[in-house]
Order: sequence, then C-alpha cells, then structure tokens
Amino acid sequence: MLNSLPRKLMLAISVWLLGALFCVGITLNITWRLEDRGIAINEAGSLRKQSYLLLAMVQAKQNQDLPQEITVFETKLAHLTQLMARSLHSDAQSHAPFQAVQAGFVPFKSKILAASHSEQTSPALLAETRAYIATIDELVKGIETENTHSIQIMRMAQGML
Repeated sequence: MLNSLPRKLMLAISVWLLGALFCVGITLNITWRLEDRGIAINEAGSLRKQSYLLLAMVQAKQNQDLPQEITVFETKLAHLTQLMARSLHSDAQSHAPFQAVQAGFVPFKSKILAASHSEQTSPALLAETRAYIATIDELVKGIETENTHSIQIMRMAQGML
C-alpha cells in the first residue's frame, strides 16, 4: 500500500539517503585520486630537477656520481609509473605526455652518458635537456587539467548533496 504517508516518507528518505551516499562516494573517489595526482606532480617536479642535476654533473665533469643519480631518476620514474597505473589510468590527457616522458628518458640518458665520456660538453645538450623537460611539463599540465575537471565534478556532487 504505497498510498500511506509513512511509506511515502520512507521512500523519500531512502531515495535521499542513496543520493547522499552516491555524492559522498563520488567526493571520496575524487579526493583519493587528487591525492595521488598531487604526488605525481611532485614526482614529475623531482624528475625535472633531476634532469637539470644530471646536466650540471656532466658539465662539471662529476662523472663518478652520475650512475647513482641516474638510478635515482629511474626510481622516481618507476614510482610515477605506479601512480599513473593506479589512479591516472583512465585520464587520456595525462597518458600521452606520460608515454613521451617514459620514451624520452632512454635517449636523454644515452646523451647524458655519451657527454660524460667526451672532453667538451655540447651546447646542444642543454637544448635537448630542455626539450626533455618540456615533456615533463606537458605531463604536469595534463595532470593539472584533469585535476581541475575532477574538482568541478566534485563541486557538483557536493552541491547536489
């Protein structure tokens, strides 16, 4: 008997509760993803810094620490890869720039190692380092754009709540 007032109230409260739980779920999901994206932006910034450090080491002929710093770079890149797989897997705006960062590391590393064995550091190495860092910047830009989109969705969910 759906016509009774208590049943209508219970139905309305149940619908409201389900909607509220849905909005809270959306907010929590987005918050967790934003946290991982924040860590990814920090890791990308570390990669940026590490790229300049590798260049500075080659220019200063501090080649003894170069393998260790390349290992640090690779560790940070692996951590960023895990973050991408965990929370950024569906974000198309972040995927292509991330693949460019991954693919660009091998030639960058080869050029750094080759320059470390030569007498003179090529001025082109700075330009190549900046070009590689530009791919990292594109990745950060894509993550930040996706963050903005997610925050807008979260605001809508909170507004509905």
